[in-house]
Amino acid sequence: MYISQIASIRNNIGLNKKSNSPQFKGTVSPEFVEYVDTLRGDCLDTYPKQFSDRINNLCDNIMNKAQRVMQNCFPPESVLSVDTNTDESYDTITYSNKVIKKYIPGDLILGELHKKHKDTPIERLKRLHQIVFDKDRFSDACNKDYAKVDAMTYEGADIFDKNFVKDFVNACIPIVEFYHDNFNLYDSEMTDANHYNERTQAEYAELLSKMKELSD
Repeated sequence: MYISQIASIRNNIGLNKKSNSPQFKGTVSPEFVEYVDTLRGDCLDTYPKQFSDRINNLCDNIMNKAQRVMQNCFPPESVLSVDTNTDESYDTITYSNKVIKKYIPGDLILGELHKKHKDTPIERLKRLHQIVFDKDRFSDACNKDYAKVDAMTYEGADIFDKNFVKDFVNACIPIVEFYHDNFNLYDSEMTDANHYNERTQAEYAELLSKMKELSD
């Protein structure tokens, strides 16, 4: 599935090898921060002042949760963001890893909110809170990263030349190392129903071993 997504862009990307020493972890985009602040303002403008503390707490909790999960549980160049342009009816909360995205384009949609003209500010805020605090959405992002890297590692050579696959593998080794080495961090943040543990630490180790084999 993921291999077919990248066939059309093989010759249109720069293949710069990445350092195996990541300097930072995942982040929340400025667009997401601005989106939450705008939604906060819409709610404060719409509801009586006695609700201000409740609204501010809700927004602060969303930001604190999003920043904590991205910084602690996602590898370098992973980004939580928002897309307000693609869909006419919905704003989408998105996840992507910039390294993987160079080879396999597209963002993962973590959830959708109605546009502001289609729902009240407070209902939209509640929906955003539900998305950010749904642990399975973040665990799905981890699984999608694994699936994309796994597909290219084991199937990429059937479609692309060895140098292309080797570049991808070298760029993504730090991503898989991060997931493998920090596997136990995810329990408190992303495992309502052991969703994340559909991938075991041993599977990450096996994938990492294959990647290092191809990188030589």
